[in-house]
Amino acid sequence: HRLYPLAAALAHTVTLHATATWILEHQEWDFLAAYSPLIGAANRAYMRYTAPLAPGISERDQRIFGHVVAAAHRFQDRMLGRLVELAGPDTLVMIVSQHGFLSGQQRPKIAFTAQQDDWPRSQGIVCISGPGVREDELVHGAGILDVAPTVLACFGIAANGMPGRILGEVFQQPPTLRHIQPQSSADEAVDETPAIADFFASLGYSDPIGEKLTSSLQLVATGAALNRAIVSIEAGRAEEAISVLEGVIREHP
Repeated sequence: HRLYPLAAALAHTVTLHATATWILEHQEWDFLAAYSPLIGAANRAYMRYTAPLAPGISERDQRIFGHVVAAAHRFQDRMLGRLVELAGPDTLVMIVSQHGFLSGQQRPKIAFTAQQDDWPRSQGIVCISGPGVREDELVHGAGILDVAPTVLACFGIAANGMPGRILGEVFQQPPTLRHIQPQSSADEAVDETPAIADFFASLGYSDPIGEKLTSSLQLVATGAALNRAIVSIEAGRAEEAISVLEGVIREHP
């Protein structure tokens, strides 16, 4: 059973990688976001077996599973190299990891019985490379909320009202930004749900499917509102979060 996490992670990762490479090779694109679960899954399942030998881990198990984490990183590096190759030298590449993972002597003392929540390390990474990016520079204090504003800045778009900051220190020249006004609010998106369902019904979908679609769209709108409230709380904008949550409660008393 200890092989199952690796088999599942490889199947998941290779499928996503194949999708990303197919898009790069066959589709017109100007932005691609690709996710890879391999390293995280390998860390969670097999970091406990890596050297140095941890309490509760046998030498036999370490011989079998102790190199899985390093191998997963090497395989991930090969996949990343292929994506960069297909994207071409004129493409800006950003690698983001939301958090790290405890390794070596930093691992929980009882490696075999430690819970998964004991393993993640709060620090993540962000690496940016490509045209107009400073080489061999360090970025300090970056957070996960800084990723979207920085990506938008690469396209010359100002992140109006978004939390986080543009990681401007990575650029050789500050990007020129244009401001775009939002076309609709989340509340308007909820109001548009019946119209969207009617549109799909006009394409031939039956009434029961239309009802399910309406319910699904409402669920998506509610989820988006809750995510917006969480971001507002994280950014210290409590009043904004309260307003959003009050709207959710009105829709779903």
